[in-house]
Amino acid sequence: MNVVAIILAGGGILLLAFAWPAWWRGRPRRFAEEQERLRRFAEEQERHWDSSPIDVTPVAQRLERVRADYVTAIHPLDKARRSFHEQLLDAARQAVSNLSYFRRRRRKADESARRTA
Repeated sequence: MNVVAIILAGGGILLLAFAWPAWWRGRPRRFAEEQERLRRFAEEQERHWDSSPIDVTPVAQRLERVRADYVTAIHPLDKARRSFHEQLLDAARQAVSNLSYFRRRRRKADESARRTA
């Protein structure tokens, strides 16, 4: 074994021998402090609980529109009014449809439609 490795290993053992008792003595105190912090946090959360009724008027109005005319309520004509998720799905649909596999498929379908017409 190399002399440097022996010195480093000995130093590590000595450091561990001196640090372990200090860590062991402080462990219950740290545990108690953490328990106290969690207890205070729970009490604070309970104290600041503000209950308020939910306003369902916009949801009820939209539900009535959906019941009256599903297609126009779900697919609005105005693109600015569409939700972020609808726009994201539309962008994904366009990106997938522009892949080479689907372009070739579309081209073949167009060519066969022209031949039959």
